[in-house]
Amino acid sequence: MPTLGSLPERDGSGHTIALEDECRDLEALDVRLCLVDETDAFEVRRLGLAPARPKRPPAYPEAKEIVHVGAYCGAQLVSVAAFVVEPFEDMETGPAASGRHWRIRGMATRPEYRRSGFASAVLYHGIRLIRKRAAALLWCNGRTTALDFYLRHGFSRIGEERRLPGVQPHFHCVKILEGR
Repeated sequence: MPTLGSLPERDGSGHTIALEDECRDLEALDVRLCLVDETDAFEVRRLGLAPARPKRPPAYPEAKEIVHVGAYCGAQLVSVAAFVVEPFEDMETGPAASGRHWRIRGMATRPEYRRSGFASAVLYHGIRLIRKRAAALLWCNGRTTALDFYLRHGFSRIGEERRLPGVQPHFHCVKILEGR
């Protein structure tokens, strides 16, 4: 299995960056990136998404395809994200109609592990997996408090801040994957 630092990615400007740039704090830890069971991810989401309440599994029963990714530090699951085939309606419909738009749902990290690179590692691992499934675009409703995270990882903010009842303030964030 490759080490975290050996997996290149591209930043928003198209420049190649080493994953270690975002995950350098993980090098000395016993870290494992893998597919996880949605039920196992629920507790991380409960802690990491507060004050919002995550949906109980199965959280996305309507999903045509879903990939749950997680990062373990030792034996503890510390960061998770679900990658779901879901069209982004604000973009042209070509790739969306063919199932090539993917959405990040329920991305969360245990509070005591935040700002240590785990979310970056989960994001990059998920992107690698969905690229193998011909993903062309990745989008999310990124919380306003996490906007800088998404921008640092090559996403673009679309539109103004959204405030909906029962939902944390957020922005639509989009990352084009095709051709990168």
